[in-house]
Amino acid sequence: MNKKEDNLANIQENSEVANPNLNSLEKKLKTSNKKERALKDILDWVNAAVIKLSKNGILLYCNYLFLDLVKPELNQIIGKKFSPSMFIDIIEDEDEIGKFIEEIPLPHSAGQTFITLNKTKTGKERWLWWNVRSRMSAKGNLKGYIITGVNISKRKEFEIELNKKNKEIEQNNLKLRSINKELEKSNNEIVKKSIELINSELRFRNMSESIPFGIYVCNPEGGNEFVNKEYCKLSGLSFDEALDSGWKKAIHPEDLEMVKKRWLRGIQKSPVNYNVIYRIKNTKNKKIIKVHSIASEMVNEGVIIGYVGILEDITKKEKLLNKLKNYELIIRNSSEMMSLVDKDFRYLVVNDSYVQAHNLKKHEIEGKTTEELWGKEIFEEKIKDKFLEVFSGKQIRFQDWFSYKNLGNKFMDVTYQPVLGSRGKVEAITVNTLDITDLKNTQVELEKAKNEAEKANKAKSEFLANMSHEIRTPLNSVIGFTELLETQIEDINHQKHLRSIKAGGRALLTIINDILDLSKIEAGKMELSYEPINFHTLVDEISQIFSIQFDEKKLTFETELSPSLPDYAFLDEIRLRQILFNLVGNAIKFTEKGGIKLTIKELNKRNDKSTIQITVRDSGIGIPKDQQENIFKAFKQQAGQNTRRYGGTGLGLTISKKLVEAMNGQISLQSVESQYTEFTIVFKEVDTSNQLKQEKELLKNLEFEIRYDKSNIIVIDKDKNNCRLIKENFLNSNLNIISISDGDKNLIGPVNQKPRLILLDVNIKDNEGYEILQWIKEQKKFKNIPVVAMSTGVIKPLDYGFNDYLSKPIKRTELISTISKYIPHRKIRISKEKKQHFEPSAEIENIKTHPNYELIKNQLINKFLTEWKKVTRDSLSDDIEKFAKELELFSLEYNLKPVHEYANSLLEHLSSFDLTEITVGLNSFPKIIQNLIPENYEEFMK
Repeated sequence: MNKKEDNLANIQENSEVANPNLNSLEKKLKTSNKKERALKDILDWVNAAVIKLSKNGILLYCNYLFLDLVKPELNQIIGKKFSPSMFIDIIEDEDEIGKFIEEIPLPHSAGQTFITLNKTKTGKERWLWWNVRSRMSAKGNLKGYIITGVNISKRKEFEIELNKKNKEIEQNNLKLRSINKELEKSNNEIVKKSIELINSELRFRNMSESIPFGIYVCNPEGGNEFVNKEYCKLSGLSFDEALDSGWKKAIHPEDLEMVKKRWLRGIQKSPVNYNVIYRIKNTKNKKIIKVHSIASEMVNEGVIIGYVGILEDITKKEKLLNKLKNYELIIRNSSEMMSLVDKDFRYLVVNDSYVQAHNLKKHEIEGKTTEELWGKEIFEEKIKDKFLEVFSGKQIRFQDWFSYKNLGNKFMDVTYQPVLGSRGKVEAITVNTLDITDLKNTQVELEKAKNEAEKANKAKSEFLANMSHEIRTPLNSVIGFTELLETQIEDINHQKHLRSIKAGGRALLTIINDILDLSKIEAGKMELSYEPINFHTLVDEISQIFSIQFDEKKLTFETELSPSLPDYAFLDEIRLRQILFNLVGNAIKFTEKGGIKLTIKELNKRNDKSTIQITVRDSGIGIPKDQQENIFKAFKQQAGQNTRRYGGTGLGLTISKKLVEAMNGQISLQSVESQYTEFTIVFKEVDTSNQLKQEKELLKNLEFEIRYDKSNIIVIDKDKNNCRLIKENFLNSNLNIISISDGDKNLIGPVNQKPRLILLDVNIKDNEGYEILQWIKEQKKFKNIPVVAMSTGVIKPLDYGFNDYLSKPIKRTELISTISKYIPHRKIRISKEKKQHFEPSAEIENIKTHPNYELIKNQLINKFLTEWKKVTRDSLSDDIEKFAKELELFSLEYNLKPVHEYANSLLEHLSSFDLTEITVGLNSFPKIIQNLIPENYEEFMK
């Protein structure tokens, strides 16, 4: 049944009551029908599908917009049961409107809404938002349904970017419910009046309020006859202000003429062609927005009776679209791999670099989600959580391995950057991807190479340590027996030979110690022992040790210690002395004139911690700027340096730098070639004290002879020479040395004499020494006997259960000092004569009476003095040896005893590589000249 039939039925019902005003009622009905037809004409041009159903689901009315969605024609569906099959195609039915229609005539609640994606007769896809309203009788019985379907395709397209439609829909639903209640109220009033129909204009107004756009209805002249609340909200005009031509007040002045022209041009055609975008200046808040307006004509019996239009605010949409277009422009023109992803993790834009790098085409990427493109596993494990974090407003950069179907495993550097929309909300994400697989592989290879290099370096250090140990073991015998022979031999020449042997051994030991120190530092096995150091005492020791060398080279040695220096600073005294010996020794070596200055200052102090600065400056040859970086490298020396003249292994500064850094210090260098060199050491946060007292033993010209009580000492050492050396050191004493050159416990156990001390060799390369110590401690007769470790390595005795420690090669003084700690003894003070270096004899014969005096004088001055100056300057051993041999032959030819003694002494020092004695000997040659030829000596020496 249609609406007209309902009206007739109502009239018939009223006629049964014998209403005397039947004719009047018929006239009203005709008038109502005419209005209804006009309303239908209006609804036919509203941009919404309108359907009227009976309570049994019979289609009573529909407008033309609805007919665009169904297969049959109007006359084929009116009066038929409404079914989903009438539609051309419902592509998506999010809320099951089909099920709702199928279940009619079952009663349904009022105000239900549905969203569907339909296909129109022209093949286009259209999103519709359906609203169902129940029609009720006066008695509250269900009469049927009114269903409206609003075209929301554009809104659906932009809801991803704008993310606001859900809220607006909820608001609209509330408005629809309110409208439905008003409609129900109107229906009740109409039913009460018996014959009045729902006012079509009111119904249209109510429906327009549920639409989220501005609605306006105007007459053929363009004057507004109706606007909805949304229109008033957008324009800032009240309902009355917006009627007639009042709408012009809200249009931006610059766009008004354009809008009027487009309106006039649009209504000249039928159907009307009015579709324009312009600006509105809100009359209340003065805000300027951009709107999209379209209009359709209303026709009644072929005559245009007016127009109905929609006004939509597209300001935010346009801003976002412009922003996305800018991003798209940037992305597409970037040489890097870039893409744009929306809130559904769908690729909106990818550039050519991205497409080429992934071996795909654009249409294979754009429009797909990351999960669809790369697989669920990659999306869930490596992408999803990071995307969610970026949509919260953060920027994320990470590097990871990705397994791609077309590319294989790739290591990617990925940056996610949020794209902010309205009100600071994240609307999309830009993805910047960089393939750094080659870089990662190179890094892995470098790491591998670094590890291999570290292993090789460690192996080298261990090799050096082991070799140093093996060399130090025989040196123990060489130096030890030399020291022993020095106390037993009185012949001066023999003593010189012994001093030469000992000097050569000590020089070799110094080199070995440097190598061993370097290997320990590089292997991380260097142990530091912090103890209180007095800088004044340390500087005095350095001055005494190097005094001879300063005098020989006629150099000044200046020291400067700031008054604020603490009495004691806690550093490793042995290592600090080693550092200063290296620096001062180098300064002397490379300085020919001028001097060296040692400065120690306290830069600042906080509580009991100070910053100490130590500076060693010389006026020597200097170091070229391009060589200063290599000066601290192992086995490196200044390029062009005369190695034969200056000597050295190139380890001194390397070890000094590493020792400084091991004590948390820094060493730096400043130098100007041919002017000066200055090394500066800074130790920060050094513990200090001004209250400690440390006794220092005074050096005296008197030594002590030690007489021990009768005691037994067991020496356990596989090196028989070391056992014999220790035994020889205590001949003619009350000490009985029991030597065991094998660590076999079966040889140690049967020893009957109870010892007072045990000396045990400990090899750092194995655990045998520690095992023997453990066995000794378990034996009842040895349990309380002190055990002293002897080793080429560094051992902390208390950490391993020893009572004391002797470093190999063992110095005689250290051996006696250590044994004296544990064996009762008495000291008898005796006088000890100082050993003198070679000095030319004061008793020189008068050679003036020699028949060849002038020849001797000429040779000494013009030949040998000239050669002496050259060899002293160059310090080449071959030249010195040649000079000494020629001088020896010269002395024998002319029977010059002082010259012969001098030449022999110099040759002895050369054969023993005693650098100190060689230097002293060379420096004493001018005294030979002065004693032989005293006249005009100063002139000769110029």
